[in-house]
Amino acid sequence: MKVKNSRYWVYCLLLFVLGITATAGGPISPHRLYPPGEFERGEFVVLATFQWFVAVIGAFAAVLAGYATVVGDRTSGRIRLLLKLPYTRREYLVRRFLGEAFALVLFTTLAIVAGVTISTALYGRPPLFPVAVFLVLSAGYLLVWFSFATAVSMVVRTGRQAITVVVPAVLVAISWSSLVNGLFRLVPVTESPLLYFFAHRLSPHDAYYTVTNWAMGLPNAHNTAGSVIRYFESDAIVLLSSMHIVPEVIEGSIPWYLSEWVSLLVLVLWGVLPVGIAYWRFSRSDLDPGPSTGVRRLLGRSDRSNHGRTLTRRLLAGSSLSGRATPLLLFVIRHGLVKIRRPAYWAYGLVVVLFSLELLIGPVSGIPANPPPEYALMILQSVIAYLGGIAAVFAGYALVTGDRASGRTRLLLKHPRERWEYVLSKLFGEAVTLVVVTTLALLPVILVSTALYGPPPVIRTITVLVVSGVYLLMWVSIATAISAIAKTGRRAITMALSVFMVLPFFWDDLYAALVSTITENPNPGPYFFTERLIPQYSYQAATNWIAGLPNSNDAGSSVLEKLTTDDPMPTVTLLSDVFDGGVPWYLSEWLSVPILVLWGTVPIVIACWRFERIDLT
Repeated sequence: MKVKNSRYWVYCLLLFVLGITATAGGPISPHRLYPPGEFERGEFVVLATFQWFVAVIGAFAAVLAGYATVVGDRTSGRIRLLLKLPYTRREYLVRRFLGEAFALVLFTTLAIVAGVTISTALYGRPPLFPVAVFLVLSAGYLLVWFSFATAVSMVVRTGRQAITVVVPAVLVAISWSSLVNGLFRLVPVTESPLLYFFAHRLSPHDAYYTVTNWAMGLPNAHNTAGSVIRYFESDAIVLLSSMHIVPEVIEGSIPWYLSEWVSLLVLVLWGVLPVGIAYWRFSRSDLDPGPSTGVRRLLGRSDRSNHGRTLTRRLLAGSSLSGRATPLLLFVIRHGLVKIRRPAYWAYGLVVVLFSLELLIGPVSGIPANPPPEYALMILQSVIAYLGGIAAVFAGYALVTGDRASGRTRLLLKHPRERWEYVLSKLFGEAVTLVVVTTLALLPVILVSTALYGPPPVIRTITVLVVSGVYLLMWVSIATAISAIAKTGRRAITMALSVFMVLPFFWDDLYAALVSTITENPNPGPYFFTERLIPQYSYQAATNWIAGLPNSNDAGSSVLEKLTTDDPMPTVTLLSDVFDGGVPWYLSEWLSVPILVLWGTVPIVIACWRFERIDLT
């Protein structure tokens, strides 16, 4: 059944296309690393390319495949029916786990094998044994994340709780090295890189890089294989890759706890311990909580809703709003008052504060010398662009699908309200809550930055906060639009995360690979314009402009580093350096704001038009 699921075929095709196009036209393409006639030296490039995609896309695919494995059956009541058959709980979990894991590993292996086959025709065949070991390690890495997601699915009560845990866990694993560096700077333990390296490799993400580099015969490192290859093979690009290449940092013998086999043991422990603990709890839990729990939950929701309704009426007492606007605003405020008291929002606010402070006073290597007062705005930009965007996706993906699944939509639409009014009121209620919590979380960051680097300009700070609010509203709008047309929350979150992740991270490689097949000297103008159509890049260009930085699609902190250091930073592009005769008008920074507005309005308008015409029964 899982092998016939279209989502797995789409995942396989996406992984294959991204891997092979990045191999042909990405930063570690043999065409860029080696002179003509020596492309066969790039036989391992295809594995290095797929390593990164498996580490990121594969991890997200694994947790999305596993987060509803058990909790989906619990919420639908299917698990109680299955366990009335001659199955034990252990047999039920083993069969569910193996069935989904088989499909996940099979389609990942197909994508990698197809990529290696095409790369063999272009650059030569890599040795079969390293390829086989790479496939086994990649399958094990995916099973680690699938096992973790299944463990979470066993202990939570709803699918939304499960997805709220597993996706941030992947993001934390990806950024684990930066978090560890910031933590060790705030709490000095030792200056030796040994402890840093060991702490880095406790994450399954960095442990996977270590063991797959080992399989490819690369030096002991928990960098991506691509950055290690560039460090040793290219003289044109100066990277910080050596910071995580153990032989380049540590003289003499390498301690046993930095051996590659220790990272393999870390992966095994991550794959076994969480699911073992979760099974111990699942085997003793009551799968039928009884009606009293549901009744108490409904009564609690009713009390909160009544409190929000009473407070809203007091706020709007004596209002002169029109008859149609008043109930819409009532619903928006009531929805926001209920949502703002949810612990998840304040946990998100705490994460924003901690992550922003880690960037602000974290690793010394990441902070420019004598940063200007506007440095706080660049930290805000980095946090909002990705952490805020992901929070907005989670805030909006279940606004409509959740009500449809519970039957609440039909109940709400029995009131004198149009369908589009229902969608927009849910959208603005959630978006206002997210913007308020985010703004409150960023205020202490601005105060700390003021104490360290001086007060940022007031007008620029307010303008950046306003544009950031528009950016968050845009992503909530996109996620709500997807929620209005998707039939289930699982489809909605898969589509929304795909839009958020695929566009900014893989567009450069895709565009380079496509254009290189058409012309050898492409015009840079269309490239930068199409790149700026991506919401994250558009937001970065707009906030760079407001902060007083040069015209660039890159993050403001990277632009500032390029301006204030001797590092050429070839991956950071200033448009004034590309166009000698002046930047074209369609790359003006002010156009980035209308692009954000269009992203926030066009999808939701189309979704409302379609939602008006679908059958909700």
